[in-house]
Amino acid sequence: MNKCLIKHDLLNLGENPSYYPDFIGVLKKMRNCTKRNGEESVLLILADESGDEIAISLWKECIDVREKFRPEELATPHATTVVAITNIKPSSIHIAGTLRFGSSPATHVYVNPPIQETTLLIHSFTGPTPPTSTTSGPLTTLHELNSKIHSELVDKTFNVQATLTTITFKDCWFQVLCTTCKDSIFRKSNYWSCSAHGKTASPIFLYKLITTLTDPTGSLTTIMTDGAAQKLIGATPEKLMADDHENNKKLPPTLINDHEGTSKTMSIQMLKGSTTENIRFIIVDIHEVTMVNQSVAPVTPTQVSTTTTTATPITPADLQGSANVEINPILGMASTTSQTSHTARTLTYDTAGTYISTLLG
Repeated sequence: MNKCLIKHDLLNLGENPSYYPDFIGVLKKMRNCTKRNGEESVLLILADESGDEIAISLWKECIDVREKFRPEELATPHATTVVAITNIKPSSIHIAGTLRFGSSPATHVYVNPPIQETTLLIHSFTGPTPPTSTTSGPLTTLHELNSKIHSELVDKTFNVQATLTTITFKDCWFQVLCTTCKDSIFRKSNYWSCSAHGKTASPIFLYKLITTLTDPTGSLTTIMTDGAAQKLIGATPEKLMADDHENNKKLPPTLINDHEGTSKTMSIQMLKGSTTENIRFIIVDIHEVTMVNQSVAPVTPTQVSTTTTTATPITPADLQGSANVEINPILGMASTTSQTSHTARTLTYDTAGTYISTLLG
């Protein structure tokens, strides 16, 4: 039985899955590519509902058959275009633990298919532009922040005073991007290389950190912009990276962990891609502790919730936001605490591999 999955699920399937899954996401970029042997392909970069991006190559067996792929439908895409691809095939590359995905002989591509998932994705990726950060205003407790509904968080920045209980990451504590296309790039021997633009002399390095905040009223899990992370740590990620990048990516420098347990005043916003069912937060600026009276009634200290937090991947747009400039994050971290029902919704399917085709008749 094939399923339509998010990127995290695809990676868990590995290089030799028992079936070829379907994937549906929002189109971020499309490129026409040519291999050294002259073979042409189309590279689609899609973002799933969590905001995590995946690159899928459409090979000759797909792009040469109009019943499978119609490039004109993507020639002038809408602001938010959803693309569904059936029966994608994973393959490994030279970097250990890394998978790439491409079309299989059974692959079909559908643009903005008239199914419920299309509507949900468009809704998740549209909305007002987040505001710029501000360091003024009263402090908000984490309990208050967790208790707010979506409409109360839109276009607002909240200042909180809390302890950085943990500073973690999902797969790597830093991210390296191509200066031309802003896509993730990989290390080849002694240089960084982009799949579209080749050797990259001066790539962009970003922190990719997840934080758990606590105060006497509750806890909150957020992601942190690169600007906020640099302000906290006092160094760029490039300066902290060892020469052995492959092994270093899972071993954060002690300078990062040294900030665990410290109290800070932080400016927090709701991520642009948040929905009423899936609200995520991001730290856009971070400061030293300031003695500001919190405008809340006294509360009895409660035990911090130990409820497991489900993390969704971080995108480059999230990380490049900073405190004093307009940011444009897509999706990032979902938080689940005892004070709120904000939980990440994962698209799940129990269907055949022709799920999308069947719905379309």
